[in-house]
Amino acid sequence: MTKQTMSHESRTQRSLTHREYQLRSTLDEPTARQLLDDIIEKSYLVQKIFRDSRATYAAHLQVGDEQLIHKIPRARLKRTWEKLITVIRDSESFRTFDNLQLMNQLGFKAPAPLLAGEKRRMGFVVDSFCCYRFEEGKEAGPNDAEQVVNELLRLHEKGYLRTDAKAANFLITDKGVTFIDFRLKKPGLFPKLKKQMELARLARVYPESLAYIPENVRTSRSFKLATWLERKNIEIKAARRRVKRAFKSS
Repeated sequence: MTKQTMSHESRTQRSLTHREYQLRSTLDEPTARQLLDDIIEKSYLVQKIFRDSRATYAAHLQVGDEQLIHKIPRARLKRTWEKLITVIRDSESFRTFDNLQLMNQLGFKAPAPLLAGEKRRMGFVVDSFCCYRFEEGKEAGPNDAEQVVNELLRLHEKGYLRTDAKAANFLITDKGVTFIDFRLKKPGLFPKLKKQMELARLARVYPESLAYIPENVRTSRSFKLATWLERKNIEIKAARRRVKRAFKSS
């Protein structure tokens, strides 16, 4: 695969089938098929593996002259209830692809989606992956907090949560703040509270951001409630992990 072929990328989404995979792509059809071939046949150079666990595989690959991220949601392919629900909804990989497209359509900076695929057996997703363009940049640091908060607030104004808001998931590039590793959600119930809970989480794990949350929000009763709920949510998750470890060790 060369720069010339990959330049066929566009904002138009295509659907096609190749090698038992249902595909969504912003590449032209021959290029999309070739990229899937390269991934299946491992015709690439691994630049860096970001995560290789039971839950997720994520790596920076060089395919021909192109740099991309290859992501496999392993846990979501193994959990029984999540496999069952794929009968009536898209795979995690297709949803990642769609979220990346939506983020760009909303006017935010996010990696360009290139290709996502899912393979089904008897209606259930048994394999899936997503590839998107690699973005060069650095993790948000103390001096980037104002930019990060402003972009997150702008996303909230559009009606969305980005989920898992932390400094590591905001990439600072020469173009500004780029959102990475996100899952967009549009809260139906208590949208204001859920947005403030997301701000409270950001302030907890990225303390420099607190100073840039608007004062009328920061000093409000609803934000104090959101901060308390966020803290309790973390405590509940930690308790669940302890129970799981206890069961595994017994």
